[in-house]
Amino acid sequence: MIPRLSGNLGVDLLLHRRAGLPAPPPDATARAIERMAALGADGVEEYVAWALVEPRRDAWDWGVQRETAARAAARKLRYVAYAWLHVVPDWFAASGDFVPFRCSDHGATCGWPSPFAPATLAAHRRFHAELARALGDRLDALCLAFPADYGEVGLPAGFGAWACPPPPPHDHVHPGWWLGDPHAQAAWERFAAARGAPIELRAALASAATRPLVARFAAEAVAGYVDALLADARARFPALPLWIKLGHGGESAGYGIDASLLARVAARRGAGIRTTQATLPTLHQQRIATACRWFAVPLASEPPLDVGREKAVARIFDDAAGGVVEAFAYPEQLAAARDLDAKWGALRSGRAAECDVAVHFSRAALEQQADLGYPPRLYALADALRDRADFRVVDGRLIEAGALAGCSVVALTDDCDEPEPVQQELLRFVAAGGTLLVAPCARVAAGPLAEVVARAPSADGALELRGAAPPSLQLAMGTAGEERWLVGAWHAPEEACQFQETPPRGVKARWTGACGGVVVPRAAGRRTLLELEAWVHPRAAPQRVRVVADGAVVGELALPGLQRFVAWLPATHDERASTIALDATPFVPAERGLGPDRRTLGVALIWLRVTLEGEVATGEAAVGGSPLEVAVDEAKLAGATRRVGAGAIVRCEAAPLARFVGLFDHVVARASEWGRAAPRGQDGRRAAGVRLARFGGRWLAWNRGAATAKLALPSRPAASREVAPGGLAEIEEGASP
Repeated sequence: MIPRLSGNLGVDLLLHRRAGLPAPPPDATARAIERMAALGADGVEEYVAWALVEPRRDAWDWGVQRETAARAAARKLRYVAYAWLHVVPDWFAASGDFVPFRCSDHGATCGWPSPFAPATLAAHRRFHAELARALGDRLDALCLAFPADYGEVGLPAGFGAWACPPPPPHDHVHPGWWLGDPHAQAAWERFAAARGAPIELRAALASAATRPLVARFAAEAVAGYVDALLADARARFPALPLWIKLGHGGESAGYGIDASLLARVAARRGAGIRTTQATLPTLHQQRIATACRWFAVPLASEPPLDVGREKAVARIFDDAAGGVVEAFAYPEQLAAARDLDAKWGALRSGRAAECDVAVHFSRAALEQQADLGYPPRLYALADALRDRADFRVVDGRLIEAGALAGCSVVALTDDCDEPEPVQQELLRFVAAGGTLLVAPCARVAAGPLAEVVARAPSADGALELRGAAPPSLQLAMGTAGEERWLVGAWHAPEEACQFQETPPRGVKARWTGACGGVVVPRAAGRRTLLELEAWVHPRAAPQRVRVVADGAVVGELALPGLQRFVAWLPATHDERASTIALDATPFVPAERGLGPDRRTLGVALIWLRVTLEGEVATGEAAVGGSPLEVAVDEAKLAGATRRVGAGAIVRCEAAPLARFVGLFDHVVARASEWGRAAPRGQDGRRAAGVRLARFGGRWLAWNRGAATAKLALPSRPAASREVAPGGLAEIEEGASP
């Protein structure tokens, strides 16, 4: 079993001191350490805030930390310090050396020290020197903190403001561009000039053409500061395990986070990476795990505090598959999942799973839109793809570094705006026998790969969406994965409260363009009740919104404002999917005097439900469990495949993205060694609701479904292994399951 760390010690003391309250009881830390040890932790982590250990210039006081380290040692627990420099002492904040982050949008400041200011790095180095003198022989590991939020790498977002709130007048903090201080602007000018783009920062942020350059600047600046921190710490602690933490829940360009770049920096300095979002969706886990695996960087994991037992099992699976070498958990989590850890914790071996499937990660998509946390189509597809196969997540940097070695299948889901060297690597991959899958709307930038992909025929004619309809199925806009069932023109999800005249409550809506549709399953021989809730702009007249089912008009949204629509859909002769479309007279708000919005809008859809005649409408959103499947015509697919050398390019042009998921499933099962060897259901098909990871001759199965899954290896179909709902199980290839 891999080591388990717990904490976070020091937070209560920090909160009390910052609020002017008496310190916690003297025995509070001792009791916390005893509890962690009793719950099975073998290490404790303490937040070491600069403001606490140097309340007055040169008046260092490490008494609390020495006592914590001694208590941990007495219990034979490792002691890990997390050095929070962004909690600056009052004397430093009042000095001329302190340069706070400055918001590029509003000009206001945040009271955390800017990494662009030389005095910030100097303060970090001074802090490390004192830490080495005071605790150097007592530390078992050191986490280095970026000067913002929780100390996780990334520019300010405000996530950690509750623990170390920036004091007035520097209390302006939110996600955005924090490049406004003089040192940041000077760094930008040097960066832009070196790339032949001498443009003022504010103008660069305002232009869609130059904003990606600002995003690259932010990511390289953040990575550069992390590199300097690690270099200094490595010089002072030559043999000590060093860690940096990645959080923020994504890679939005304004955060300055680039996971593969940071993994390369960590590798250079012999450091590890801890993800503090261990229970986020698949894409987050795969993105960081792939980068760490390729650059041989130790990976640790830490979840948010509020995770339930179901997510605890998911985390064990993801940790095992990602090769996590250390797992952090709060005492509450250790207590709640003690039986799960006892049953399955040993599955975390520290060895990453093996697979020969990859998906391309588009950094360009993030750089074009700063508010994106991940490439949008890959984010919409990732969980559905992971239900069908394990995969690596490779960006251009990893591809150039050779990360396609050993791959059999690579999928392009978003735009592939990669330079010629990366495109050449992808072409070499195909020519050597690989299969490249191209999703709808995945445009390839001009270059050698684009020319080849453009000549590949469409495989759409070989793919048919079908599936038996459940009694009732509701699609809520903005639900994770719902984009897989959309066709036509749609805008990004936004809050539905603006249409419902309610406070924000997490309900989303999507505007269509001129025509947006949803693909739903149908049952042969039975009528279907269609219901939907939508909002028609009352000042967009004259506007006509028709509801169309498979090309036939079934009614109109005749009223302005929020409304429900209900209609019966006639019975179909088979189980092919149907498309429900909202065909609207489009309008541009800015052209109607309705504000600055220049999007082409139709109607705002909040939810859509289909219920079989005679059944009860449940109102339960069931995006992930939709029974829509793709039937593949092998002969037609062979005729729609472009051969390139020993490999092939298969291109899917038509929405919905669910069609591409089916193509991915089909190709992986036949073209990848992982897919051919993977355990399957007793009918010989992929077992629905089961995720798999392979470790040499051993498979790990996680049953996410509600029914017991029976799995068998293709090499021994007569032997099977049962996996209980919500459970994990191992299957050995070399022995009877």
